[in-house]
Amino acid sequence: MPGPASIVIDKEKIDIGLFKQAQYSLPDIMLYLNTAIPFVALVDGEAAAQCLIEDKGYYMDITHVAYRAEETLTELLIHIEEHYKEENKAFIEIGCGNANMDLYALFQRIGFRVIGVKPDYFIQDTKKVEVLHAIANIDMIRFRYNLRAKRLETIGSDALGRT
Repeated sequence: MPGPASIVIDKEKIDIGLFKQAQYSLPDIMLYLNTAIPFVALVDGEAAAQCLIEDKGYYMDITHVAYRAEETLTELLIHIEEHYKEENKAFIEIGCGNANMDLYALFQRIGFRVIGVKPDYFIQDTKKVEVLHAIANIDMIRFRYNLRAKRLETIGSDALGRT
């Protein structure tokens, strides 16, 4: 089980291999790395979770996500939420494949809400279809976290054990 992460905004700390393991292409990674804001959660000096984020003016769009441990990604996303709340952004958006049940559940556990679907997003440029959990990963599910809304009261606790 990983220890607490040190969160940095530093392109030099991005682990390209971690993004490649998450099925991002090298040209795509390099394109976004030139313009995006890189958030990295370091555990024992190594990238354990990382995101590339585009500033869209009044909101932020997390374009790339890669992680070794779900709890470290959760810690990173909560840090990003707090960071952009202080910068007075309206919301954060993020997406994942329709078959990625782990991210689908994680995003909702920490307060992101489903706002839409981009049909055929993952098959626009290829005939190859990734299969996760015996489901073809074809569509992108889009989520939004409203930085200006009060956190919803939940029955039980959220991903961080908050009630």
